[in-house]
Amino acid sequence: RPQQLRELHAMRKEDEALGDHARLAQAYCALAEFYIDVGKAPAALRAIAPAQQHAREAGHPLAQAEALRLRAAIARLVGNADESLRLVEQALELVDHAAAGAATPVVPGQPAKLPKEVLVARATILNQLGTTQWNIGKLEQSIEAYAEALVIYRALGMQRPEARALNNMGICFAALGEYK
Repeated sequence: RPQQLRELHAMRKEDEALGDHARLAQAYCALAEFYIDVGKAPAALRAIAPAQQHAREAGHPLAQAEALRLRAAIARLVGNADESLRLVEQALELVDHAAAGAATPVVPGQPAKLPKEVLVARATILNQLGTTQWNIGKLEQSIEAYAEALVIYRALGMQRPEARALNNMGICFAALGEYK
């Protein structure tokens, strides 16, 4: 972990030297995620504030959505489920806005094709939504969020997140007494 933290700070310093707001947002998000992973919510909050600012300055809605998703994770960690759900909804709105601007029709009259980064962002946020709902006992809604994320991960061939979504769904089904 100490080496990982040094690398994250080095990445942030390099991005600051470049003055690239999109990369700075990404660096601060990575730092916040590190602190979430090690259970240091106050440090994660300190990292996520500049991430949101840089994402706004870059005009990058997916980076803004990622910052909101991480704020939602922090809120969940400190026991504020309502705040977490509100932030997840805001993040999904940003992804939907990005999707509307990035969609390209494949064939007239057919559904639009979305870029991979939009789909991954949506699935990641849905996973966060499912986890928050799971923690507050809304198991059916949690399963729905995980199921949508699962469909996206399968369509993109992302096996590790697909497995995580399946595992989370299985835990929720087991809690509901649906062992099969």
